[in-house]
Amino acid sequence: MLQRLLFYTPCPDFIAGFPLLAGLQEHERDAFVGEGRFFSGHKKELLFRQGDPVKCFYIIYAGSVRLFHQTPEGCEVTTDIRTKRDTVGTSGLLEPTGTHHSSAEAVDDVVVMEFSRESFEKSLRALSFNLLTEFAQRVNVKQMEAEQRSVMTAVQRLACFLRRLCVANDLNPQGFDLPYSKSLMATRLGMQMETLSRAGARLKEQGISMKGKRVWIDAVPANANKLSCAGCSYREKCPARKSVVKKCIVSSVVCGFIPHVFSGLA
Repeated sequence: MLQRLLFYTPCPDFIAGFPLLAGLQEHERDAFVGEGRFFSGHKKELLFRQGDPVKCFYIIYAGSVRLFHQTPEGCEVTTDIRTKRDTVGTSGLLEPTGTHHSSAEAVDDVVVMEFSRESFEKSLRALSFNLLTEFAQRVNVKQMEAEQRSVMTAVQRLACFLRRLCVANDLNPQGFDLPYSKSLMATRLGMQMETLSRAGARLKEQGISMKGKRVWIDAVPANANKLSCAGCSYREKCPARKSVVKKCIVSSVVCGFIPHVFSGLA
């Protein structure tokens, strides 16, 4: 059961960088944040179950949350993994059934801000555009991943996922630790663990190295036409592509060199 955290105040940087509140007037933002309550949860703890009545939604302050469906046969299907500043449970607030269509489980120890359904409805007019933007971005990701399953190899799909993970969590491409286990990453990508392991061993051809939970995105190989980005129809509007290149260039300049080829991602 989630534990209420009293006297817990969000840092200004967190609020300023929260996409759902982008463009709001200061008084609107303060009024909305003031409605939130902080809770902590341990690894494997459920925020809500599939089929539960929707009474609130959450903003992740620290940690990661896994969303999953359970099939009639009892199998769990991971549909998404949300991290810091992501919302959890907002789509359920708009469901005609009034129930959650998935379950939400803490991947590790988490801290979340809880907002009641009443708070959501009170602020809906101010939040509506940002909420629609968030939903549209998630639909785009699902469409992109559906395309990737049809036209990309497991190595290319894994490379794309790691680049997007790096950007979404503002990680250093010159070396970062995976925020969750490889087995969870495999279920998120719809791969068997054996497939992910084989793909991980071939990541160097995508300019990525992975050893254990450590990942490096430190160069782009000369055969750039084989990169996952090269054959992706979403490459021109993908926020991860140029951002990773920019981070790699900045890190490389700091280290005293610039990789010789970036044309595959730029």
